[in-house]
Amino acid sequence: IIYKTMAAVPVTIVLFTGDQENNVVHLQWQVANEININKYQLEKSLDANGFSLFAERPAVAAATSATYLATDESPAVGTNYYRLKIVDNNGKYTYSQVIKVQIAAQKSSISIYPNPITDGIIRLRFLNQPKGKYNIRLMDNLGQLIMQKQMVFQEENFTVPINWNYNLSHGIYQLQVVRPDGSIKELKVLY
Repeated sequence: IIYKTMAAVPVTIVLFTGDQENNVVHLQWQVANEININKYQLEKSLDANGFSLFAERPAVAAATSATYLATDESPAVGTNYYRLKIVDNNGKYTYSQVIKVQIAAQKSSISIYPNPITDGIIRLRFLNQPKGKYNIRLMDNLGQLIMQKQMVFQEENFTVPINWNYNLSHGIYQLQVVRPDGSIKELKVLY
């Protein structure tokens, strides 16, 4: 009688992807032949050298295939690198290939819509602006103050509706937005 010890077939990574959506990275991996696998450790790096543990998923021990998901809620602007550390039941491990997900810097802006004002409301849109206190001033073409508001925002993206005074004459108005750092953004409002 000859006894032969069969080694477990290593897991096969069928798919390993990362997709950016609204400043979040959705990661997915699909495996086959998941025999003797204990867990998957998802690792992240910003330079493709120093990886650190980002998420962990226990193996479901699927004989055919299994799919796993993870989300990076705070990816860095630039290139984010991800890899899987596949740990078997004996503590031995192997690594997957490294995937890259590029995160573009979002533009910051302050804008008005609609412009010219059509429905009696100025909608002031803030995109990727710092959190904090904002001073908003509306002035006529002579520089006279018509309206002033102070608002505190805790989000980077928001829209502020400002009711328009229909007693004002038609023309061009100046809207000043003073940001929390003291910088001023000036916008023309058409009515």
